[in-house]
Amino acid sequence: MIINKQISELRKKEGITQEELAGRLGVTNQSVSKWESGQCCPDIALLPDIAAVFRVSVDELLTGKASEDPTLQDVLEDDKTIRVLQFKGRKLLRADTSDGAGNDGAPPICIELSKDNKANVEIFGNLNCKSLSCANLKCGDIKTDGGIACANVTCKALDCNGAIACGNVDAGNDLTCGDLACGNVTAGKDITCRDLTCGDITCKTFSANPQGSIVTGKILRKPEKA
Repeated sequence: MIINKQISELRKKEGITQEELAGRLGVTNQSVSKWESGQCCPDIALLPDIAAVFRVSVDELLTGKASEDPTLQDVLEDDKTIRVLQFKGRKLLRADTSDGAGNDGAPPICIELSKDNKANVEIFGNLNCKSLSCANLKCGDIKTDGGIACANVTCKALDCNGAIACGNVDAGNDLTCGDLACGNVTAGKDITCRDLTCGDITCKTFSANPQGSIVTGKILRKPEKA
């Protein structure tokens, strides 16, 4: 049967022994040997676990044909590893892994962007980086040592030691930066910067370096909540 051949080929491709495969699945070495020799087939309840070991779908395990539209659940192991996958459309740019506890010595995650063709960036979490250049940016808190050059920026809080040159900036909390040159600026709380060139500003408090320059439209102050 195809499944017997598949288990043997996938195991060898994975570079593990029959004993190692048996250990991962909680079965005996003899069981794996019988599967691969065609003497018997694995229990149907084991199929998802076998597929997970080899990071294939159950369909591929049974038929030998890769699924045309596999899901991430089909190809990722069900373990405690945190995986960060970056796609541009359907093209995988890079994959980083971490144990989630900071014990693996994994380097900071790099966001792959084409210099010639800026992409939109959406991060489900916070961003801590040296500098960032992209199209639209949407994430939680942003902290950067360098500058930000994007189209529109939407975030919770923004702390930038460098300059910001972009379209509209919408920060839910504080916005702290060097020079700010953009469209409209909206901050849920305070805005602190050096030179400022932008459209309208909406915030609770606004402060700029007294030696800097301010060129702006309307400054609308949000009232404090009672």
